[in-house]
Amino acid sequence: MPRFDQTAIQKKLADLVNEELPQAQLLAVSVRESATYDGEPSLAAEIIFREIPAGGTTRPMARVIDRFRTWLSTEKDEERFPYVRVFSEQDKRELEEMKPESGPSA
Repeated sequence: MPRFDQTAIQKKLADLVNEELPQAQLLAVSVRESATYDGEPSLAAEIIFREIPAGGTTRPMARVIDRFRTWLSTEKDEERFPYVRVFSEQDKRELEEMKPESGPSA
């Protein structure tokens, strides 16, 4: 398996999102190496929009993921499955606020 090129992979995913959802305000894209619950190697991707675009993202994101998977396998020789999560900025912030604090309990 080739070296994980996080920068190039994140840039490609952002480019695909911008192509399929040009009206959306994309804030962030992150991709990291991960594993499934069964221990299979995978990729974990997050896409954060200022707001979820009117009309939703289901069809455009399906095209993004299909094109992204094709690019990963043909251009990057990457066979790990990318699991993609899509958030609005507010949803992501609320999710982060719900996470339990780590550290010693009082």
